[in-house]
Amino acid sequence: MDCVGTVTSADGRSAVVRVERGNCGECKGCGLLSRSLQEAVDFEVPNRLQARPGDRVALRMPSGPLIHAYLLAFGMPVAAMLAGYLLGSSALAPLLRLGEEVLGVVLALALGLVSFLAGLRLTRRMGLEPRMEYIASYADQKPEAAAEEKTADLGPGLSD
Repeated sequence: MDCVGTVTSADGRSAVVRVERGNCGECKGCGLLSRSLQEAVDFEVPNRLQARPGDRVALRMPSGPLIHAYLLAFGMPVAAMLAGYLLGSSALAPLLRLGEEVLGVVLALALGLVSFLAGLRLTRRMGLEPRMEYIASYADQKPEAAAEEKTADLGPGLSD
């Protein structure tokens, strides 16, 4: 699925693109990635088109495997935390003569954090993150020029 957002910051390698929540209209799943209840979601994406702040760009979201990204980033850490607590409190605590709950909680937090970071890395490696497809309009382009360019692309005598 595609959505359009505005580049808020960019350098040579990456860009931050702000997308209004529900912009794509298909699933409104962008809100699931949001850390707050704001109406916009910021995505950090590779800046392969050399977009600049203010440019409007189209992002391609991985629609089919999106659930895989959620499972890698969030499901794997929950399972790792549960395993860490059980391992720490029942198997390792008696061997190390520590309090069961303390070692279980510490191991659960450590495994959860490592698993979360590994899940994010796997998500990127598998191509399950948003990707910049094209620049819809440039920051320094006037709205009239964008409309003329769009009409010219449709061919002579054709319009929206």
